[in-house]
Amino acid sequence: MSKLTMSEKISLISEKIRIISPEKVSGEITLETSLTNEISLDSIEIMDLLISIQEEMKKQDVNRNESNIDKLLSYLFTENDDLTVQSLCEFMDKL
Repeated sequence: MSKLTMSEKISLISEKIRIISPEKVSGEITLETSLTNEISLDSIEIMDLLISIQEEMKKQDVNRNESNIDKLLSYLFTENDDLTVQSLCEFMDKL
Protein backbone atom coordinates (compact mmCIF):
# COMPACT_ATOMS: atom_id res chain seq x y z
CA MET A 1 0.00 0.00 0.00
CA SER A 2 1.46 3.33 -0.99
CA LYS A 3 0.92 6.66 0.70
CA LEU A 4 0.19 9.84 -1.15
CA THR A 5 2.59 12.74 -0.78
CA MET A 6 1.25 16.00 0.64
CA SER A 7 1.32 17.51 -2.84
CA GLU A 8 -0.66 14.58 -4.25
CA LYS A 9 -3.25 14.84 -1.47
CA ILE A 10 -3.73 18.58 -2.00
CA SER A 11 -4.00 18.03 -5.75
CA LEU A 12 -6.56 15.25 -5.27
CA ILE A 13 -8.64 17.33 -2.85
CA SER A 14 -8.46 20.36 -5.13
CA GLU A 15 -9.50 18.34 -8.19
CA LYS A 16 -12.46 16.81 -6.38
CA ILE A 17 -13.65 20.15 -4.98
CA ARG A 18 -13.51 21.70 -8.45
CA ILE A 19 -15.64 18.84 -9.79
CA ILE A 20 -18.16 18.91 -6.93
CA SER A 21 -18.60 22.66 -6.68
CA PRO A 22 -16.70 24.53 -9.43
CA GLU A 23 -18.62 27.77 -8.97
CA LYS A 24 -17.37 28.14 -5.38
CA VAL A 25 -13.64 27.85 -6.14
CA SER A 26 -11.92 31.03 -7.26
CA GLY A 27 -8.26 30.50 -6.60
CA GLU A 28 -5.57 28.17 -5.39
CA ILE A 29 -6.45 25.60 -2.77
CA THR A 30 -3.79 25.29 -0.08
CA LEU A 31 -3.43 23.48 3.24
CA GLU A 32 -4.90 26.51 5.00
CA THR A 33 -7.99 26.70 2.78
CA SER A 34 -11.17 26.34 4.79
CA LEU A 35 -13.66 24.18 2.95
CA THR A 36 -16.48 25.30 5.22
CA ASN A 37 -15.71 29.00 5.69
CA GLU A 38 -13.78 30.06 2.56
CA ILE A 39 -15.24 27.78 -0.08
CA SER A 40 -18.57 27.38 1.76
CA LEU A 41 -19.13 23.72 1.01
CA ASP A 42 -22.40 22.53 2.52
CA SER A 43 -22.84 19.18 4.27
CA ILE A 44 -23.92 17.39 1.08
CA GLU A 45 -20.91 18.73 -0.84
CA ILE A 46 -18.59 17.67 2.01
CA MET A 47 -20.03 14.16 1.94
CA ASP A 48 -19.66 14.05 -1.85
CA LEU A 49 -16.05 15.19 -1.47
CA LEU A 50 -15.25 12.56 1.15
CA ILE A 51 -16.83 9.75 -0.84
CA SER A 52 -15.10 10.89 -4.02
CA ILE A 53 -11.71 10.97 -2.28
CA GLN A 54 -12.33 7.55 -0.77
CA GLU A 55 -13.22 6.11 -4.18
CA GLU A 56 -10.13 7.64 -5.79
CA MET A 57 -7.87 6.22 -3.10
CA LYS A 58 -9.36 2.78 -3.69
CA LYS A 59 -8.73 3.12 -7.44
CA GLN A 60 -5.12 4.04 -6.79
CA ASP A 61 -4.85 1.17 -4.30
CA VAL A 62 -3.67 3.66 -1.68
CA ASN A 63 -5.98 2.25 0.94
CA ARG A 64 -7.23 -1.29 0.81
CA ASN A 65 -9.35 -0.97 3.92
CA GLU A 66 -12.83 0.45 3.82
CA SER A 67 -12.85 3.88 5.40
CA ASN A 68 -15.59 4.88 7.75
CA ILE A 69 -17.25 8.18 6.82
CA ASP A 70 -18.72 8.55 10.33
CA LYS A 71 -15.24 8.21 11.79
CA LEU A 72 -13.95 10.76 9.30
CA LEU A 73 -16.65 13.31 10.14
CA SER A 74 -16.09 12.81 13.86
CA TYR A 75 -12.34 13.31 13.43
CA LEU A 76 -12.64 16.36 11.23
CA PHE A 77 -15.16 18.22 13.34
CA THR A 78 -13.79 17.40 16.80
CA GLU A 79 -12.11 20.76 17.30
CA ASN A 80 -14.59 23.09 15.62
CA ASP A 81 -16.90 23.46 12.66
CA ASP A 82 -14.11 24.53 10.30
CA LEU A 83 -12.92 21.89 7.86
CA THR A 84 -9.56 22.68 6.29
CA VAL A 85 -7.59 20.94 3.57
CA GLN A 86 -4.88 20.25 6.15
CA SER A 87 -7.26 18.41 8.49
CA LEU A 88 -8.49 16.33 5.58
CA CYS A 89 -4.88 15.52 4.55
CA GLU A 90 -4.06 14.48 8.12
CA PHE A 91 -7.00 12.13 8.19
CA MET A 92 -6.03 10.64 4.83
CA ASP A 93 -2.71 9.71 6.44
CA LYS A 94 -4.55 7.74 9.09
CA LEU A 95 -6.62 5.69 6.67
